Amino acid sequence: TANLSYDEAFELCRVPDIGDPSVYLDSGLAYLRAPKWGHVFARYFTNADRDSAGRASLVYDVVALNDDEFAAIGNDAFAALPPLARDHRPERFGELPIPALTPRDEATSAARLAELLKAEDQTTITTLLAALLAGDRVLSFLPGVRAETVECLTLLVPPWLRSALTFQIPTIDVPKHTPRLTVAERP
Repeated sequence: TANLSYDEAFELCRVPDIGDPSVYLDSGLAYLRAPKWGHVFARYFTNADRDSAGRASLVYDVVALNDDEFAAIGNDAFAALPPLARDHRPERFGELPIPALTPRDEATSAARLAELLKAEDQTTITTLLAALLAGDRVLSFLPGVRAETVECLTLLVPPWLRSALTFQIPTIDVPKHTPRLTVAERP
């Protein structure tokens, strides 16, 4: 974007680095705290095009916000995440627009939470929420923990506490900026 140099953009996209997945990754997401960047939100996926050596690579769409910007959207990580990329063949050149961030009002949040709760496994939600509230860090290998599960957990937490609910789903390596909830597909 216009507000970052190429080197800064390269550095920022390394904040949510998950390592080298062994299989195609359709969608991953993260909300991390990085000392230089503040609140960092990312969506990532496997590039549909291989590199010149025939290897798969990951694409990271990343947004960084300061405390005031994050508070203005109700500390809702899902309001800050970059939009879901439909085309897994990203542009190599050009400039992306700076995303517009829109806070969800209470009615919209409540409706979204009700919708999510209908589709989520209540045992998984209860287990994860209890672990997150009781411990410092949670590493989950539970099957079925998806972006919607983490969004549900986020909306269950009051806005003033949401900035403590950092996450990365999935990751292969130990995150550089350890989130409160780390979801991995295997130990």
